[in-house]
Amino acid sequence: MRERVRRVWSRARRELRNAVVGRQIDHKATREDVAARYLRGHGLEIGALNFPLRLPRSAHVRYVDRQPHGELVAEYGAMYPGAAIVAPDVIDDGETLATFGDASAEFI
Repeated sequence: MRERVRRVWSRARRELRNAVVGRQIDHKATREDVAARYLRGHGLEIGALNFPLRLPRSAHVRYVDRQPHGELVAEYGAMYPGAAIVAPDVIDDGETLATFGDASAEFI
């Protein structure tokens, strides 16, 4: 019952949002809807840079990037003036994630 109420409420919110902003595709809203539906527990976000995913309260994330924060700001700061660039928690190759063990995250 609780799950059904949550789904109905989520659908109503999406329909209201679409009615207010129109039927155009809003990629940020789509990402947030997917996160709210499916992300739970502890996970990783690779390469968030200046656009980290807004997570539901049930999800916690560690940010992974290929460079330390200072190098990211030096490389991308001019491309995104005034935007806050996320400081990575872990420096790693986002393709291999070698610093993490198998099944050590509930979502990526």
